[in-house]
Amino acid sequence: MTTINVNQASAGMVLDQDINVSGGRLLLSRSHVLNEESIDLLKKHGFQEISIQAEDKSKEPPTPEKHQTVDPLSFINIGVSNDAMHASLTIDAALGKEIPLSGDMLKRALELNGVVFGIKESALTAAVNKWPGHNGMYKIDIVAEGIPAVPHHEGPFVMKVKHVNCKSMLEEVSDLHYYWELAKVNDKIERVDPGSVLAERAHGTPSIPGKTVRGELIFSEEIIEKKVTIGEGARLNEEGNKVTSSTIGVALCVADTIDVIPLDFNSSLEVEISSDKMSASLIVHPAGTNGAPPDTESIYELLESQGVVYGVNQSKIEEICENCGKGRYPEKQIVVAKGDETVDGEDGKVELLISTESSLKPKVNENGVADYKNVDIIVPVSSGKKLAKLIPPQKGRPGKDITGNETPAADGKPAQLPGGKNTDTSGEQADYLIATTDGIVKYDGTSINIVEGYVVEGNVDFSTGNIKYERSVTINGDISSGFGVECGGDLQVSGTIEDCAVKVGGNILCKHGFIGQGRGLIEAKGDVNLGFIKNQTVRSRGNVNIAKEALNSTIYSRKSIEIHGGSLSVAGGTLVAKHSIIVNIVGNSNGTRTNLEVGMDYALSEEMVRIDSQLEEMHLNLKKMVATNKRFETMYKTRRQLSKENIVLWKKVNETLKTYKKQIQILEDRKKVASSKIYDIENAFIKIEKAAMPGTMFKIFDRHYLVKEKITGPKTIRALNNEIKVI
Repeated sequence: MTTINVNQASAGMVLDQDINVSGGRLLLSRSHVLNEESIDLLKKHGFQEISIQAEDKSKEPPTPEKHQTVDPLSFINIGVSNDAMHASLTIDAALGKEIPLSGDMLKRALELNGVVFGIKESALTAAVNKWPGHNGMYKIDIVAEGIPAVPHHEGPFVMKVKHVNCKSMLEEVSDLHYYWELAKVNDKIERVDPGSVLAERAHGTPSIPGKTVRGELIFSEEIIEKKVTIGEGARLNEEGNKVTSSTIGVALCVADTIDVIPLDFNSSLEVEISSDKMSASLIVHPAGTNGAPPDTESIYELLESQGVVYGVNQSKIEEICENCGKGRYPEKQIVVAKGDETVDGEDGKVELLISTESSLKPKVNENGVADYKNVDIIVPVSSGKKLAKLIPPQKGRPGKDITGNETPAADGKPAQLPGGKNTDTSGEQADYLIATTDGIVKYDGTSINIVEGYVVEGNVDFSTGNIKYERSVTINGDISSGFGVECGGDLQVSGTIEDCAVKVGGNILCKHGFIGQGRGLIEAKGDVNLGFIKNQTVRSRGNVNIAKEALNSTIYSRKSIEIHGGSLSVAGGTLVAKHSIIVNIVGNSNGTRTNLEVGMDYALSEEMVRIDSQLEEMHLNLKKMVATNKRFETMYKTRRQLSKENIVLWKKVNETLKTYKKQIQILEDRKKVASSKIYDIENAFIKIEKAAMPGTMFKIFDRHYLVKEKITGPKTIRALNNEIKVI
């Protein structure tokens, strides 16, 4: 290898190494034979020295390349394009038809004309094959073709950070301001700061020399650029091989554009104020990488800018900032300011100073035993007794919202004493309602009235006879067997009720029991409250409440039956209620048959029985009237006239027929109404608190369920899908 100055280079010298220009592009390859063009190219690119192969003296010096056209074969003509990239061949058959043509002959003709590269062998073979018998001119437009030089291609930029890389994501993030907003879309994209390297250019593809059909090398000065647009948030260095960020944000590379989307990585705050301005909640968005958490000052400034100046919770704000500083950001909004709620004044009230209960369930003692001894449904009072006290209304307390504005409060409204018949206010104490006469308290939910009442200090027996009174009656003793009591109001009995008939227009309370040999009957339009019952019958239009047990008794209720007995509630007899039956224990170990039925209105059932009986009687009478009417019709047709007495009778028969038909229609309509209301199966139930013993029969509508094995409560019995279920 010999190093010489470029100015000493001459045609025919051979390069001993590749020669590259900037960017790694190949200019001339090793073993290239220099000519005038390649020497000028080296000088143009500023090369001072080159390495050439040592001259081999043993070889003859190369013969200088001849560019003159040598045409020993007059019938073969070779044409070369101006850029020496194509050669054509024309054969004149008129001149050389007697000469045998071969491929070597054509190649020789090409070589004599300097065409030594890119020769198409297939074209030469085709020409040789077509030569025999060919007349005229034969031309091959492209018999040889050079290779054009390949220009230098710049390398692409390769992103060095995780970035926005598609158009759809760019559309989602282009209008964002904070990193936490971007994190909802993609939390893997990296933060970049000013000077951060976004992308570097990769190595490109160097240029490759071409060659003409004469075998001469040709070179391309063209550089194919890798187009890329650098946005305002990015910067390209002077060398053109590195892109850096000029702002804080996240990088993007979409559609040959490299840029930075500016984003704030600090925590951000929002305030949400309730519609009534009584509270303000803080929403804290977390900071991104190297972002700053919120501080108390920024929170106070934000609250003040939103008009929040009252009720700010300083300790809560400090707690939020402390947690955020440790990376613990709240997941939901936090109330940081509360106003003072307006408190309206309470309305005036009436405090009742007497018992106004008209139907009482028994009181249950600490040991679980129910008892009526200390309850009353009839409250006697004397003149001057305080009945009710008026409690004055309270003034309201104004509030204040978080903007500092006061919110007015309403004062309570005064109440009125529930004055009624035989009551008045006290002159000295106007806030009290007093009784103006002796009597019994009646409270209808609106007013207190003092009405007359009948009080029997002892027993109802031979000393009093039967009691019949249109208002309420109080009996401080017993009702003895064989005597009856009938009253239009409530009845309260302090002792027991034996075999007797009791009929009450209101409620009844018997503090002890209803006992006897089965000849007693209590009928009440209101509730029936008993200490216990044995061998007797109760018919109540309201509820039936029994403190202890019910033995071998028949109880009907248009509402509900509840029996509180502890070790025994019901044994023997029949209980019928429209709504519900609630007992602790039903039945006994002897298997005594005890019937519990719900879902039927006994009063309507009895009414339907009466209606059927009346209809049967009326249809029978109607049949007799129809027969009588026919006899009169026959008499009239036979005699053509009737006596005045018979005419009067016939007229009465017709009127009676109309009356019967009208009454039958009324009874039929009433029967339809009663039939539609007699059952309420869907809402009816039986509840067993502790146990139901074998021998107990449950009935709902036409379904029966006989208990064969002990049922341990609590259990509820209902009709579901036309079957009785124990739930």
